[in-house]
Amino acid sequence: MYGHNFGLKAAVLSFNRHTQLLSWDAKAFFGVCNATYFDDVDITEPSYCGSTGKHVIHKLAELAGTPFASEKDTPFATARVFLGVMSDLSDFKSGSVEMRPKPGRVH
Repeated sequence: MYGHNFGLKAAVLSFNRHTQLLSWDAKAFFGVCNATYFDDVDITEPSYCGSTGKHVIHKLAELAGTPFASEKDTPFATARVFLGVMSDLSDFKSGSVEMRPKPGRVH
């Protein structure tokens, strides 16, 4: 990304804000359930959403000139580990959402 030179003190914080802007836009304008941490974006949605949230985030990043790396992309899932927390929306239709520590993290 132009202006985010390696080693520049402000680059990390600036890029973090950029990713947060993408996240906020996706939430506000498209209703995408997502969370960010620096350059990582978590999109865990109920099965009826399919990969629409992912598509929105990817398109916003592409339009902003900062497309996500395709080799790091993961397929759509109703349960995902992000920052050590398992978010499970697989039973969303019955009104149940489960969040728990990543398996193997609690002894």
